[in-house]
Order: sequence, then C-alpha cells, then structure tokens
Amino acid sequence: MPQLRQDPISKTWVVVAEERGRRPSDFKNERLPDNSAQTCPFCMGREDQTPKEVFALREQGEADTAGWDVRVIPNKFPALAPKGALNPESRGPYTSMNGVGAHEVIVDSPDHVLTLADLPQAQVQKVVHTYVSRLSAVYENEHCVYAQLFKNDGKDAGASLAHPHTQLMGLPLLPDQIRTELNHSIAYFEEKGQSLFEGVGNDLLNHQELLVELNEDFLLFTPYASRFAYEMHILPRFESHDFVQLDKNKQVSFSIILASALKRLKLLLNDPPFNFYLHTSPNSKAVELDAKISKAFRWHIEIIPRLSVTAGFEWGSGVYINSTPPEMAAQLLRECI
Repeated sequence: MPQLRQDPISKTWVVVAEERGRRPSDFKNERLPDNSAQTCPFCMGREDQTPKEVFALREQGEADTAGWDVRVIPNKFPALAPKGALNPESRGPYTSMNGVGAHEVIVDSPDHVLTLADLPQAQVQKVVHTYVSRLSAVYENEHCVYAQLFKNDGKDAGASLAHPHTQLMGLPLLPDQIRTELNHSIAYFEEKGQSLFEGVGNDLLNHQELLVELNEDFLLFTPYASRFAYEMHILPRFESHDFVQLDKNKQVSFSIILASALKRLKLLLNDPPFNFYLHTSPNSKAVELDAKISKAFRWHIEIIPRLSVTAGFEWGSGVYINSTPPEMAAQLLRECI
C-alpha cells in the first residue's frame, strides 16, 4: 500500500510508492566523457581566463597565479549584480527590486576530475573552511539577507562546467522555503519546548532505519518523507543555527561526513549527477532574528541525486512521488561502504 508522509520541517507531502521499489540498478546513470580539461578556465595555469579571485587558500604564488589549493572568483555571468541600489517598487499586485547581490564560484581544487567524494580528506577540509569563510564574508554586506551555498554536479544537475566547483549567492531577500522552515521550527519549539531538529535526531538514534552514518558531531540520514530516491540530509547533533559559526574542529568532522555521503552516492548509484545545498540562518546583520531561532533551528545540508524527472503531478500539486522507500535507501547506502 502506498503511504503518504509529511516532512516535519518543510511540511511537504510525499507519496512513498513502495510497490515500485526501485533499486540502484533500476536507474541509468551514464556520464558522458569529459574532454574539456584542455580549455577549462578553472584549471590551474588559466587564472587569467577568470575574474580576479576574491579569496584563495594557497601554499605558494600570488593572487591570480598558480599555486592555489582552493580558489574563489566572482561568477563570470552572475545572476545578481554585485553593486547597485535595490530600488524596490510596487505596482498593483506586483512587487520588484533590482537584482543586487553576490554570486561567487568556489573551485574545489586544481584537479579537473576529482570530486569531493574522491579528494584527500585534507583537501575536503580546505573546501569546507572556504565555505564558512565566504559565507561569513558575504554576510558582512548588510544588504545580503540570505546566502545560498549550493553545488551542481553533472550536466543533468545544472553544471555548465565539468571542473568540480560550488557556488554561493547572496540574496537581498529571505527565500520562502527558508522562511517556512524557520516558522515551523519556532512554532514547534513554542509548542513542545524542544527543537524540532533535536526531535528528528533523537528519532534517528532510537530507531536507526533511516540512519546512514553518524560521527561525534553529525548525522547522515535519508529523510522520513524523502522527496527523491536516495535523498540524504546532514544534520548537526549540537545546537547550531548558523553555518558561519562552525569552528575548525566541527569543520573537520563535517568534511568527513560530507565526503562519505558523496562517496556512498557514487559507489551505490554509479556516480549520478546530484545537487546539494545548505539551509542556514539568515544574516543577523541585515535582519532582526527571532531570539528563539538559536534554540529552535539547525542548519542542514540536503543532497539530491538526480535520478528521475520531476513531472506534471509534482509541479502541479507540490506533492512528490518517491519510488524508493527511504528505509530501503538508507540500508543500501549504509551497506555500500
């Protein structure tokens, strides 16, 4: 019997169609050969083909030269302009403002092929440190209300360049999805006197059928109401609403479980295209935050393998159909390493 499940954080409904029960071999994931290394602007030695870097971790060399480990540059074709006035306007039912914000590219390493699933752990730690540093820097802009960190890996996941990279966009507004999560988290905290995320974490530890991996600081799991087959989330086991506050020790344990999650996807599902993105607290320098957020909300990472097409039913209803029960997905993801 198919089951309807509701996600406790987003309140999104999902149909878990257990009868379809699609296993990893049922999905076809064939990456096309990549022959772009000879012309890739993100590869070391072609720094003059990109905008000037705004941040880099390097062992040697000067800015915009070879010798870097992680390099951050403005997006050459930004979705938002880096400067300008917002000039918000309203006309009848319509509201608009100028698209002012930040749009950066974080080049994960000089290697054109190795992803976060393949890189040495020390390099993944450098990438995570860069995530924290750049999010903190973008939040110094009082006009940036929210920063979205995200990765598109593979053409079917929206990547226009094959060289592994991550993107960061600073927005002058709070996205509805984040506002919804914050509001539901605060409402739950006011009613129960406990963080909703702490409740999720306790249930994972008590029942474990959705748990994929854990370490001292983080949980890796398939959500109870997974929208997509083999979707995984990473959640802190400690109070932390703001990713920027992640200290160096926690950055190490986070980098370990992030790399493990992506390695599991690669091994189990034959290196599928995927997206991951961060949901974190808005910028307290730009907006006044509810005092309860620090207790009620926790930042988290959502990892979405692109194994199927979102079709008319999902777009029309906002209800997703998942053909792989998350309990089955968690078991297979646990066992693949």
